[in-house]
Amino acid sequence: MIRSIICIGVISASTYAGDWPQLLGPERNGTAPSDEKLLTTWPSGGPEKTWSIDIGQGFAGPVIQDQSLVVFHRNGNKERVDVFDTETRQSRWETEWPAEYRGGINPDAGPRATPTIHNKVIFAMGASGRLVAMTMENGEILWERNTAREFRAQEGYFGFGSSPIASGNKVIVNIGGDTGGIVAFDEKTGKTAWTLGDYKASYSSPVTTTLQGKPAIICVTRLHVVAVEADTGNLIWEIPFGARGPTVNGAAPIVLKDRLFLTASYRIGAEMHKLTGSNPTKIWSSDRSLSSQYASVVAHDGFIYGTHGREDIPPAHFRCIDANTGAIKWSADDHGVTHVLRVRDHLLLLTIEGQLSVVKANPAKYEPIVSAKITDEGTRAVPALANGILYLRTTNDGESGKLLAFQVGTSP
Repeated sequence: MIRSIICIGVISASTYAGDWPQLLGPERNGTAPSDEKLLTTWPSGGPEKTWSIDIGQGFAGPVIQDQSLVVFHRNGNKERVDVFDTETRQSRWETEWPAEYRGGINPDAGPRATPTIHNKVIFAMGASGRLVAMTMENGEILWERNTAREFRAQEGYFGFGSSPIASGNKVIVNIGGDTGGIVAFDEKTGKTAWTLGDYKASYSSPVTTTLQGKPAIICVTRLHVVAVEADTGNLIWEIPFGARGPTVNGAAPIVLKDRLFLTASYRIGAEMHKLTGSNPTKIWSSDRSLSSQYASVVAHDGFIYGTHGREDIPPAHFRCIDANTGAIKWSADDHGVTHVLRVRDHLLLLTIEGQLSVVKANPAKYEPIVSAKITDEGTRAVPALANGILYLRTTNDGESGKLLAFQVGTSP
C-alpha cells in the first residue's frame, strides 16, 4: 500500500535558475549551469551552514527543480520521498511506500539511486528495484513497477543503485534482469516501451547523447558499455568493460564531444574511445592514470579531474589527466574518495569524510583556494548545487543521517 501525504504548498510553474534535476546536474556530467559562481573566500569556520534536517538511511543524492528540493531516503520500514521549499525550508509533501530491501554487504538499507525529475515528474528507483513515478506538484503516485520481480533481476552486492535517466517521453533504467537488462518505460503510463538484452546492472548511471543523428543512451552495465537508441531501444553498439568476480562499475561515463571516457577500479582501469562510425575506437587505456571505484569525474578544456583509487583499499588520490593521452598532469595524493563538481573554471570537491574544498581547474598544478571540514559524518551520496547552495546528505552505515546545505556560491 502506497501512502501519499500533502503537507503544504504547490510547485510553481516557473523555471528557476540553478536547477539540479538529476544525478550530476542538468547534463549529468557534474558541471553546474554557467550562471552559478563559487565564493572563493569563506568565514573562518568554513562556509555558512543554511540547513540541517534529520533524514533516514540511504545514499541517494538530493535533486532540485523549481525551488523544490527532493530527498529520497528510508524512514523505518518505508522508502520515502520528501519535497521541501528551498526558500522557506518548509515541507511541501511526502510520499512513502513499503521498503523491501534488507541490506547486503553494506548494512545501510536505504535507497542508493538518486531520483530524476523530468516533465514535472519524479522518478525514484528503490534499493529493492521498485520504480515509482510521482508528480512534483503533490506527490501523487502516477505508476510503479516492481522491476526485480517483473524482469527477474538480482539486487547485486548493494541493492539496485543505477539512477533512471529520461529521454523524450521515456524513462530508462539499467535493471539487469534476465528478461530485460536495459528497460524503457513510458513516463506517463509506466508501460514498458522497450527492453534490451539481459545485460546485468552496474552502479553506474547512464547518460544521454546523440549518436548517428539520433537521441541515444550510453549505459555502463556489469560487463559492457552499451549505446542504444533512446526512442526505439535498438542497439547501436556494445563494447566490453568490467570484470567478473567481486568488482563493480560505479562511475558514470562522460561524453566529450566525439569521445567517451570510462573509468573503474579493480584492475579495469580508464579508457578513452572515439565515437565515430558504427563502433567506438579505443584511443588509450590505463589502470595507472585515473581508475575510480565509484566517484564520477568532470572534464574541462581537454583535461579530466577525478578520483584514482578505492575507498576500501586506500590511499585514493585526486588527479588531473590529459584527456588526449591519459597522462597524469598532477596528483593530490591521499586526498580520499572525492565527489567533484565543476563550476566555470573552478572545482568543488567533497571527500566522503566531509572535507569540502574549492580548487582551481588548472592542469598545471593542484591549486586549492579554500577548504574546510564541514561534517564528521560520511558523505558518500553525490551532492547537488543550486543557486549558490550545496546540498548534501550524510550517512553512517546502518544509521539515519542528515540533509545539510552550505552557502558556497552566489545566487544567479
